[in-house]
Order: sequence, then C-alpha cells, then structure tokens
Amino acid sequence: MHEIIVVGSGPSAAGAMLELKGRDVLILDVGNRSSLKEEIRRNLFRIREEDPDQDRLLIGEQFESLQNVSAKDAVTVKLKAPHVSFVLRDLERFFKIESEDFNPYISHAFGGLANAWGGGAYPFTDYDLRGFPIDAKALAPFYARLDAHVGISGEADDLSEYMGPCAGMQPPVKMGYSAAHLMKAYTKARGRMRRRHLSMGRTRLCVLTEEREDRRACAYENLSFFTCNSSYFYNPAFTMDEVIRDPKTQYRSGIFVDSFHEEKGGITVRAREAASGKPREFRCRKLVVAAGTIGTGRMVLNSFADTVTRLPLMENALSITPFVDIRSIGREVDRFGYEGGTINLMYDGPLWEDKVLGAFSTYISPLRGDAFTYFPFSAKGSMALTKYVLPALSVMLMFYPSRMRPENYMELQPGGDLKINFTAVDKLGKLERRVIRSFMRLGFLSAPFLVQYTRPGNSIHYAGTVPMGQQELPYHVDTDCRLNRARNVYLVDGSVFPALPAKNLSYTLMANAMRVAHGLKNHLDNVPVV
Repeated sequence: MHEIIVVGSGPSAAGAMLELKGRDVLILDVGNRSSLKEEIRRNLFRIREEDPDQDRLLIGEQFESLQNVSAKDAVTVKLKAPHVSFVLRDLERFFKIESEDFNPYISHAFGGLANAWGGGAYPFTDYDLRGFPIDAKALAPFYARLDAHVGISGEADDLSEYMGPCAGMQPPVKMGYSAAHLMKAYTKARGRMRRRHLSMGRTRLCVLTEEREDRRACAYENLSFFTCNSSYFYNPAFTMDEVIRDPKTQYRSGIFVDSFHEEKGGITVRAREAASGKPREFRCRKLVVAAGTIGTGRMVLNSFADTVTRLPLMENALSITPFVDIRSIGREVDRFGYEGGTINLMYDGPLWEDKVLGAFSTYISPLRGDAFTYFPFSAKGSMALTKYVLPALSVMLMFYPSRMRPENYMELQPGGDLKINFTAVDKLGKLERRVIRSFMRLGFLSAPFLVQYTRPGNSIHYAGTVPMGQQELPYHVDTDCRLNRARNVYLVDGSVFPALPAKNLSYTLMANAMRVAHGLKNHLDNVPVV
C-alpha cells in the first residue's frame, strides 16, 4: 500500500512530483525513451559537413525524417526526427482510436509529448482563466517556483500585458537574421500594427541563455529539432529524472495503467505490463492521474465501465502560414541564431471572439524536404526553389482558443478502444489574410493560398475531457481537481481544463499540477492514517 501513486511522466506528472518529492510515491509509466543517451555538443552544420554517420541523426535508418514529403497529415518536424520519434512509439498499442475527422497524438514516452514541445512558457492570466473556478492568483506562487526551477529567457515588451509577470528572466535568445529583420520592422511600424490589433514581442522560452548549476547556456547548435536532451532547453523529463533519484520515490516503467477501483481500504490500480500484456495491480491511498487529456479521459470511463457517456474534447485549431523575408533571399543560412520560435504575435481585435496567438519561427535547421509542404510545386520544383528561399523562409503558427462544443467528444467502446468525433472550425482565414497583408508591409511575403489549415488533432493541444467545476457533467473535478466519482482520485493534466485559450498549455499544466499536489500534500499531513 503506497501513500500515493502517480500515473505518467509528462509535464503534469513532473509538476506534481515537484511538490510530492520526499513522500512515499510510486510512479507508473510505460516510459519509452530515446535511443540517444548523450547530449550532442556540436553544431548541426558542422555535423552535416563532416560527420559520415549524419544520416542516423538527421534522416533515420527507416527514413523517418522524410515522411512529410508524401504524408496525408504532416507530422510536426521534431516528432519525426530519428531520435525524437520515440515520443509516438506504441501510439495505438494499448488501445485504438477510431475517428474520421480527428488525428490524435498521444505519447507513452518518458517525459510525454513535451519531449517535442517548442519550449514556450505561457502563463495564463485572469483573461485566459475565464470559465475556470480558479484565478491567476491561485497559480501565481507555482508559476514563480516553476520560473526558478526551469529558467526562462525573454524580455519585457509589447506582449507583457498578455503574459503576466516573470521574475528573474534571463536575456532572450539571439534571433536569426530573418527574425531580427521582422522585429526591427515591427518596431518601426508599431503604431500601425497596433491599430490593426496586432502586437509582437519575444517568446518567453524555457531556454537558458546563462549557465545554471549543471545546465549550460544555449550554444546555438541548431539541434532542437533533432534531439530532446540539450541541457539548456528544458524538458520535463529532466525533472522526472531528478525526482526519481529520491529514495522515497519508486519508478516502474513498462507499465500501462488501464483503470482504477476505489474501495473503503484504498485504491486498486489495474495495469498491464507493456511487454507481455500480463495484468498487474497496485494499491495506494491517493491516486494522481497525469496520463494526458485523452488517456486520462479514457481511464476514467474505463474505470466505471462506461460506454454510454460522451466526454467533451477541446483542441486549439491551427493554421500554418509560410513567409519569405525578401531581404534574406539567396544569402547563406544563418548558422548561429536560435532555430526555434523566437517571436510571438497576439491578435486582440474584432476578427475573432478571443485573443489569438501566433508563434513565428525562422527556418534554420529543419531539412529542406520539410519545406515541400509549404509550396504547391512538384518535388523537383520545390527542391530548386528552396535552395534559394530556405534561408529566407519562416512560418507563423496561429493557435485559436477553444470552448466546449456538443459535437466534439470522445466515448469508450466495448473492449476499451476510443471513438472521437470532432468538427473543424470552419471560419478561419480572415485573420490569416490580415497578418499576410500586415507582414507584406514589413518585408515578409506570403499569399492566402499558401496557408495550411491543419486537420483537427494536429495542434496537439488538447483539453477538457473531465473539466474543472462543470458540476452539470457526469464526470468532472472540483477546484482541487478531485474526481467527482472518487474521493481519493486527482486528475492533474489537460483533462481538467474547462476552456482552452490560444496559449500553449504545457507550462500551466505544470503549475496547476503543482497547485493540486500542494493541496494534496497538506491534506495528507493533516489527516491521520486509518
């Protein structure tokens, strides 16, 4: 009988374990890991020029990195890299998901889907938390602790009012030349852009620009799209590796949790061994579930053998707009700028009912073949074009907020599989056209026919299957994220969010999991063991 069992090892589990470290905790996790054991400390372009085995890092023995050339649903660049593709390993091994209109991503990796995240730190403000039974004040102390634990780089700018405070920020990462061109042009045209309800600023990144303890400063090696263990780029797996070294914490990998059953003497967690399928049971007083929005929703339904109830499901709709910086056409690729998303755009105007967030990335390190999906030409034509355009290429990802809609749901099928029904947002395009027109005056060219509107599921930002404070639903959690049908089961991932703002939710998942675990710890300290 353990005091606490935690299911999962992604960002939510990492946040919870920051508070629960030192308790009697058993972590159950499938825990797939990368084949890359050591941190690479070489620049991508030196590797491409000198390393005879570069194909293992960049292409993969099964040509993993080339799958977007012909794929129906283009996989996020980082998720298909040979040493990061483990994140999606065993995607449908334990249960299948049937859907005609939703492309689901779930992970059984140690560290979860955050192994492939962009590293953006986006605290939720009171505006973002509308519809939640908590406010920004409830999360503030946990954001502050997380900022100190993770290390944030950024600066105060036009987006500060949308992002909230962040004490102790390190200087921002060095931008590539196209990103620098954009920020310089925005600064000159700031008044006009703001009148068009567009604000821009530096992305707050979980990337160190100054050394901290055993983590080095960003070395601009251009490897973040190919690896997930560079010490300057925070990964929740780092926190999990740290907490499982505590002697009171037990970590069991190779375990898939199917369901739980609460009785008077405690909770029985029902699982199976990933390798053999052999059933296993574990016992605890308190259960903390951090299996991801879809995985946790399935576990809840499966625990009550409920094949009737439909759980709500939300996702940030996503558009992808390529841009070409006319000042950078034909020049050499920038080898020493930061290759990820360094600029955010916020739209706060009448074209959408809520604020919309854009993430702008220059195209420094991804392979040339990854640019094919942005242009409507043959492979040969795209190859010729990208030779000259690649150094000038950038992309803007626009994330739209989401609310619960009755037509978007998941339900358990007999036998344990899932069915997802999801209707895409059908009124995108006006904002993309405004951004394209506005950026054209800044020297960045695109066209509406180049914009891609991804199929539902491809943003990988999911929430709301067992939402907080929605007492009218058959399954919900209270403010402490305790499940309404079980006194000692707590959900701490995106399943509990009753609304989904445009911001990436990973950082807030960690902060909320810390908040829940902090309350749980205090409760245990004040309740005598029976």
